[in-house]
Amino acid sequence: VGDVIIESLHANAQRDLQGAIDWMGYLEAKQQSNKEQEPQKKDVTPWSVQVAKIALKDVGAALEDKSVAPSVKTKLDIVNAEIKNVTLLGEEALTYEADMRLNEATCNLQGALKHKNLTVDSSVKCVNLGLLHYVPYVDKIALEQLKTYNVALKSGVVSFDAHVALEDKNTQMSAVVDKANLKLENFHLAKRKGGEKVVTFKAFAIQNASVDTAKKEVSVAATTIEKLSFGLKKEKNGLIDVAGLVEPKEVKKSTKASVAKNAPQEKPYRVAIGAFDINDAEVVFEDKSVQKSAKVVLDKIYVGAKNIDSNKKSSLAYAVDMRVNKVGKIDAKGSLQHTPLEQKGTLTHEKISLKELTPYLQESTFLKISDGYLSLKSKNSYKQRGEKFDASVDGSFNVRNFFLHDTRDNSTIASFIKADVNSFAFKSTPNRLSVDEVLLDSFYVDAQINEDKSMNLAKLTKEPQESKEPKEPQKSEQKESFDFKLLKLKVKNGSANFADYSLPLDFKTSIHDLNGDLYALSNVKGGVSYVEMDGEVDAYGSAKLKGSVEASDFKSFTDLNLNFRNLSLNSFSGYSARFAGYKIDDGKFFLDLQYMIFDSQLLGENSLIIKKIKLGDEIEDEYITKLP
Repeated sequence: VGDVIIESLHANAQRDLQGAIDWMGYLEAKQQSNKEQEPQKKDVTPWSVQVAKIALKDVGAALEDKSVAPSVKTKLDIVNAEIKNVTLLGEEALTYEADMRLNEATCNLQGALKHKNLTVDSSVKCVNLGLLHYVPYVDKIALEQLKTYNVALKSGVVSFDAHVALEDKNTQMSAVVDKANLKLENFHLAKRKGGEKVVTFKAFAIQNASVDTAKKEVSVAATTIEKLSFGLKKEKNGLIDVAGLVEPKEVKKSTKASVAKNAPQEKPYRVAIGAFDINDAEVVFEDKSVQKSAKVVLDKIYVGAKNIDSNKKSSLAYAVDMRVNKVGKIDAKGSLQHTPLEQKGTLTHEKISLKELTPYLQESTFLKISDGYLSLKSKNSYKQRGEKFDASVDGSFNVRNFFLHDTRDNSTIASFIKADVNSFAFKSTPNRLSVDEVLLDSFYVDAQINEDKSMNLAKLTKEPQESKEPKEPQKSEQKESFDFKLLKLKVKNGSANFADYSLPLDFKTSIHDLNGDLYALSNVKGGVSYVEMDGEVDAYGSAKLKGSVEASDFKSFTDLNLNFRNLSLNSFSGYSARFAGYKIDDGKFFLDLQYMIFDSQLLGENSLIIKKIKLGDEIEDEYITKLP
């Protein structure tokens, strides 16, 4: 046959609720009885049939599928198609090319096919294929196969192109896909119940991908996700809201014998991705498991990974950059090996707000962080060694403008302008943390004794709620020791207020301009720390602390000298009123305290000098002691 041309052919078909297509019932073959069936002849020479060209012009079909709800209408329009060198025996390859429209999508298909020993070499390209059109099919399968299915596709358009080669080799089909590209745009997935957004992204692209089923290899040049956005919510019961969106049905345990352990395992596919990038992503995390919900917004997220390979001992290079709560910034770079797990890189935090920790702090205290920012620069590494691991972090960090308040009266408990940890090193094996130097500048502490003789700092914690569930006996585990060393703590411009409202007369004093150093602070047994600090007390007094102590066991060794000079006695009227019955109008107070402890034996030498004391008015109170 020379040419076969079909032009302007249009067909309509329907699929009913049971899945039967109406065209199948238009023509039905008559069933023959056994007598009517003629015996087949053997060794019949097949006909040789060849068609030079089959051309289709303006050919279309429409199918309405009522087997799903809502019903799906699919329209295929073949604008132009040609099939050349068609043979019945299929010994020679036919070639084909077609331009068509599938609903809103435009597609092009071209290639060659030989069907005697099946060989296919084809290229396909489709643009703007709407996924929403096929959602009823996905929903039907998901509702039948899943226990929970609470997601719904709201939008999504896909375009793709690829070269595909199929070959039947000794009844085994091998496939090679190369030069494949895919782009999924304007994707929006929401919850079926309520319509709340689950995830959206502007574009997901796979570039220059290839698959070889014979070699079991998958290769992708680059994968990119643009403007990814999703939210995570931790409910009051502690579960993440997206965890239960899709759940499989429970599978009954099979009674059949398991596969033999010595059975040969199939070679796994090797997957290699040249580059993986996430650009301008956003993640919103809301934690409702705490009494006052917490919210963290991560945006302007950029994630890059190169040389991703499923082979063991292969390493990828990664880079992560993001903004935290519109102000802070996190940056991470390094290398990562998945089998065995190893990581090495750097981590930087810049101006991370600490206020967002308040909801967690208030679970057990009456404290709130009103202000404060953390910055960190570090190098880190991790190596998995069987069931054990080696981890290390080296770097420095600082906190700026930190203010801690009591939520009940909004009073300031503590604050400092800056705290600098200039160099620290943490290692998990052995378990230890060493710090070179800490600078604490312009700190403030407020301490007071209330009328009921309770101290404000001791009443900042909340009473723990007793659980109604019976407590299980805890197993005694031997804890690994943790060694801590601080070479130097430098204090600048420190201050503190102390007040005692339990006295007949309120007592208040202020320490300011506190400066000094603490050396070799450690919890290691036998380590000795040295301290030297001095400051001003109220208007004209002074205080000085100097000495050494074994921080891990002060009863083993302590040698401290505490000196107060020129303290105004009238500020001590509250104490004199209780124990003497009089106010103090004037006078100066000098105190030297020297404590020496060695092997739990205390040796003390104290000096107290009071100058020019002048008693004031007599105080009448039933709880005071009168001088004779």
